Amino acid sequence: MDIWIVLTKSKILPGCPLPSDGSEYMYGRSAIPAESKEQAIDELTAIFKDQGKLAVEEVQKAVIYNPDDWTDASEQSTAVNDAFRECDKTGKIAFGMFISSEMVDG
Repeated sequence: MDIWIVLTKSKILPGCPLPSDGSEYMYGRSAIPAESKEQAIDELTAIFKDQGKLAVEEVQKAVIYNPDDWTDASEQSTAVNDAFRECDKTGKIAFGMFISSEMVDG
């Protein structure tokens, strides 16, 4: 089983537990253990809807984790590497970071 890194843009639904600045969307980076890209996306979409109160609007990227892709000192790379380590240790989905669309899109 591989660990997939999935970057998403999701609509914030009523009852979302994430801190809100009034944005309509959240960008997320997550690590998901799965047999395929499709399975990783399906599992993430389901857990977002059921637990996170987010509706995936766009999958921006879905790739098998490769440490060489996340070597810079950015907050995004640090979050992805942390999520990978947690996912690798627990065998469960790990959420690396969520950024509001207000922060990204300005």
